[in-house]
Amino acid sequence: MEIDTMALVAAAVMLAVILANVTGSAGKIDKLKRKIDDIERTFRTLDASKGVESMNRLIAELKGKKVSLETYDDYFEGLIVDADEDWVKMEDDDTCKIIRLRDIKNVEIVTEKAE
Repeated sequence: MEIDTMALVAAAVMLAVILANVTGSAGKIDKLKRKIDDIERTFRTLDASKGVESMNRLIAELKGKKVSLETYDDYFEGLIVDADEDWVKMEDDDTCKIIRLRDIKNVEIVTEKAE
């Protein structure tokens, strides 16, 4: 059984709007927003888990290269130092980030510009 992510999120948003109009309570609205965020995060994770295996292989091929990496919540740029089946380790001049593979949305190789 395949779940239509967008339809479920749309239904959750519609429910939140209807309840917000009926109740008018700020506390209840915030609680519904948190529940919607949790539902969206769950579906992003489910969608991402389908491609984690291929992402692992592709990230492993990029070890030693400088990349810009976008997750669902943030953006990083640095050198890929290591990767395993679940995590990727990136380093920049002064920081080290360890990122979960299933959270990666986009990866671009950064090419050094010739001056």
